[in-house]
Amino acid sequence: MYVYYQWVQKYLEEGEQGLVDNRGRKKEESELSEADKLKRENERL
Repeated sequence: MYVYYQWVQKYLEEGEQGLVDNRGRKKEESELSEADKLKRENERL
């Protein structure tokens, strides 16, 4: 019941966009810190 309440609250506050599941989404380049950018570059190499 608690999860349902959270979904309803998110929908009322943010609309459909609030219900989008962003788990597993990679951050955009602009969202990364300098350390994260270096880690990503090292993994790529």
